[in-house]
Amino acid sequence: MHDLPKKIYRQCDRLLLKVVYSLTDVTLIRNSLSYEAKYLVSPDGMDGKVEFFSMWLSSIQTRASASISHISIMLGMTIILLVNKEPNLFISGLMLIEVGLYIFLLLGCLSCVRSLTLNDGVVFRNLRAKYKIELVRRFATMQVVNSFLVVATLLFFIIVVIVIV
Repeated sequence: MHDLPKKIYRQCDRLLLKVVYSLTDVTLIRNSLSYEAKYLVSPDGMDGKVEFFSMWLSSIQTRASASISHISIMLGMTIILLVNKEPNLFISGLMLIEVGLYIFLLLGCLSCVRSLTLNDGVVFRNLRAKYKIELVRRFATMQVVNSFLVVATLLFFIIVVIVIV
């Protein structure tokens, strides 16, 4: 029974990554992150690249956490409007599309907040390889989430204006 959340995470990740990788240029992200990390050297002589990757992962997790709050509020407001306000079939259809979009965005943010240890089963030679793969995946996911979040919020405000008028 305790394996059920991991199975759900894996299935959601497979679906999400297909969409994310079709909408972003992962090679460009990987190359630009490698270029930035190439010139990092830690002041204490340690490997600055691992620190660089962990710093970027931390900032992506912070952004994803803030986006989760925004998405949760917008999802709740959309559901309240859908249930209470609108008998019009067209507007109800738009709201259902928006609810689906917010759920997709929420899954994307949750995949960026999760711990690295949930990707069990994949053997990495070193910590840097694991961080690099996760960083590219999460960076691409947040790129898609940020773009669609703007679209979903604008769609929400258009729907609110239509419902009020």
